[in-house]
Amino acid sequence: MAVATERFVARPHLRTLVAVGFLGAYTAFSTFEFESLKRTEAGSWGLASANMILSIAAGLLVVVGESDQWHGSPLFNAIVLRCRKKGIAGTTVLRGIEGYGANSRIHTAHILRLSEDLPVVVEIIDLPEKIQKLLPILHSMVTEGLTTLEDVHVVKYVHLP
Repeated sequence: MAVATERFVARPHLRTLVAVGFLGAYTAFSTFEFESLKRTEAGSWGLASANMILSIAAGLLVVVGESDQWHGSPLFNAIVLRCRKKGIAGTTVLRGIEGYGANSRIHTAHILRLSEDLPVVVEIIDLPEKIQKLLPILHSMVTEGLTTLEDVHVVKYVHLP
């Protein structure tokens, strides 16, 4: 891994990012593969199939400012409502206590240095196909911020009636 990152990634700080990202993805996939294989070896074809089908999800992380608006409403709230309307499996909004973005201006909740635009993280989880359909909608809504797309291995998802 060190040889590969040194040869193909010129900036030292990016080498670590590439290596950690690759190894993280590799270990997550290996765990998923191991669980499916163990269930297959035990003769639990149904559980192995369910693990393969139901465990693969996509996670979308949207970071915006607390004061960002969408048609007169807080942007984070508009994203949640749009996800619910589209039948997305789950959405959570987390309010950051401190952070900075592309402009490197620190936003903080410290009492002596009040900020009007704390970071807000909207986490969205569903099947990859549904997340892909949601991306163009979010692209039009989020004019400033960060959006990341990740593979998610769902360990447990319980839906009570």
